[in-house]
Amino acid sequence: MNMIGGAFIMAFVQFLRRILAVTRLSNNRYRPERHYMRGPGPKSRARSARNGEGMEAAQRLEGG
Repeated sequence: MNMIGGAFIMAFVQFLRRILAVTRLSNNRYRPERHYMRGPGPKSRARSARNGEGMEAAQRLEGG
């Protein structure tokens, strides 16, 4: 392989590595907002209902 061909191949390999790095960063599939709880769930409502807070507490939790 001559000097020009080898330099071209090395430059091309570096180019591909950079493209792969960018696509890996942009393709991050973890979205934390999809995993965090967005308020009290059904178990919390049931627990508060058992503690005597009744339907009023459940309606407040649901926003009603």
